[in-house]
Amino acid sequence: MRGKRRILRAICCLLVLALWPALGAGAEADGQYIRITDGDVEVVFALNDSAAAQALYAQLPLTLPVEDYGGNEKIFYPPEELDVQDAPLAEGPAGTLAYYAPWGDVAVFLGPCAPAAGLYALGEAVSGAEFAAALSGEITVEAAGEETAMQMNVQIGDSVFTATLENNAATEAFVETMQSAPLVVQMRDYGGFEKVGALGMEFPADDRRITTQAGDIVLYGDDQIVVFYGSNTWSYTILGRIDDLDGWEDALGDGDATVTFSMEP
Repeated sequence: MRGKRRILRAICCLLVLALWPALGAGAEADGQYIRITDGDVEVVFALNDSAAAQALYAQLPLTLPVEDYGGNEKIFYPPEELDVQDAPLAEGPAGTLAYYAPWGDVAVFLGPCAPAAGLYALGEAVSGAEFAAALSGEITVEAAGEETAMQMNVQIGDSVFTATLENNAATEAFVETMQSAPLVVQMRDYGGFEKVGALGMEFPADDRRITTQAGDIVLYGDDQIVVFYGSNTWSYTILGRIDDLDGWEDALGDGDATVTFSMEP
C-alpha cells in the first residue's frame, strides 16, 4: 500500500508541477494555532483560513500515532476527513503542514514540500520545526495560544508590518540584537523579487534549500538579511514571515529601501 502511495504522489507531483503557476500557493493564516507534542518535543503551527484547517482544529485535542513517510514527512490520521473544497494546494519550506486528501492523513514536512495533486496546505510551523523529525510513537495534537509565536515589527517608511518569527538559533540572536535598539538596514533590490541588505554582524546560519514566498524574511549566508516580495529557490535560514501582505509590495517600492526591524512593544 505504501509503495503504491509513493508512486501515486510522484505521478501527482509531476502533473501539478506543470500546472503550478496557474494554481496559486496558499491562504493567509487566520490567527489559530495548534501544538503537536511528543514528550519534550513540541512543534507549533499557525493554521491558514481554509475549511480544511478549521475542520482539523474542531477535532482537537487528539492523541494518536505518528508515522514516518518517505523520509520527508511525519504523518497522522485525524478521525474525520477534512473539507478541502477551498483549501490551497500545499508547497513550502520545512515545517509545512498539509493534508493528503486521497489517504486522509495530515503531514508535517521535514524538508521542502513539493506540490502534488490532492495535497492541501493547512498551515506552517512557527516554532519547533527543526524538532519535528524527533516525533515518534504517540503524539498529542491540541489548540495552542497565539502567544506561543514571537513577533517583530518591520517598518518601511510610514508602513509597519508584523512578522511571526521562527524558533531557531538565528532568530534568537536576531531578537537579542533588537532588544537594545531597532535594527536599521539599508536594502537594495535584487532580481525583481527581493530586497537584500548587510547586517554588519554574523548570525548562526542553518541553511536549507527552500522556495520562498512573498513575505518571507531570511538570512542569506550569515550576515545578510533578505525580504521577499516574490519567490526564489535557494539555500537560506528562515527568520520569519510577514503576517499580512496587504500593502507589502507597494511599501517596498521598486528600488532601494530602508527597513527597520524591532521587537513589538
